[in-house]
Amino acid sequence: KVPYTEIDWVAYMQEVEGYLSGERDYTYLKGQTGPLVYPAGFVYVFAALRRITGGEIATGQVIFIGLYLLNLALVLAVY
Repeated sequence: KVPYTEIDWVAYMQEVEGYLSGERDYTYLKGQTGPLVYPAGFVYVFAALRRITGGEIATGQVIFIGLYLLNLALVLAVY
């Protein structure tokens, strides 16, 4: 069995929580791994994921599986 890893999901949710609370100054957007260093597009995408999943990692994993399979299907169709 492969051990479970959350790969910074908690930190990402902490970072976007500040944005969703109204904070727009990057110096105040932080998570357990440190300050937010990603561009605004990251914040928008993960803020949407936060709203959709409620911060639950299992739901986020299902969404990412779907995106992966969609990407794989598109690559195979082009190839």
